[in-house]
Amino acid sequence: MRSDERLRGTRMLVRMNPNRLYVEANADYVRRVRAAVAETNAELGADTVRLHCDNEVEHTLGCFRRADLLMFNSTVDGQNLSAFEAPLVNERDAEVVLSEMCGAAEVLGPVCRTVNPFDLVEQAEAIAAGLTAPAAQRARSAERRRAAAEPWTLEAWVRAQLDGLATDHRARHE
Repeated sequence: MRSDERLRGTRMLVRMNPNRLYVEANADYVRRVRAAVAETNAELGADTVRLHCDNEVEHTLGCFRRADLLMFNSTVDGQNLSAFEAPLVNERDAEVVLSEMCGAAEVLGPVCRTVNPFDLVEQAEAIAAGLTAPAAQRARSAERRRAAAEPWTLEAWVRAQLDGLATDHRARHE
């Protein structure tokens, strides 16, 4: 946002659903994100970045619907359901930046901007590319993401887990 003139005036909403904050690493991560948001706003202007830390489902889905870019930056396998839900409900052909560490990257990686969650330069480049992509390209990409995500409902995930357990059980008892 600092160096790319096309991104001047861009506003960012950071949504975090913090959990297990009794784990010091998780609590520290939230503190570091809060500090980074404050530092960014001090440099680029108040309200350049808004931070919401909660677990309100309706608010999260509303953010998914209205986003111009969605980023799932899990550093360990996680955020899978959100990574599948967001492209399905998004109304703005949002580009998706997806951590290669998310389990969802196995399915959605080919239709997202997949990044290393520890490489800030790669993430910044993916965000800039996603926000400045032409509308027609965004529409085509969004359609491919929706097609890839659609079969991966919660019910399908549960069915796959149960089928895997049944297969494992049969293998162990044959």
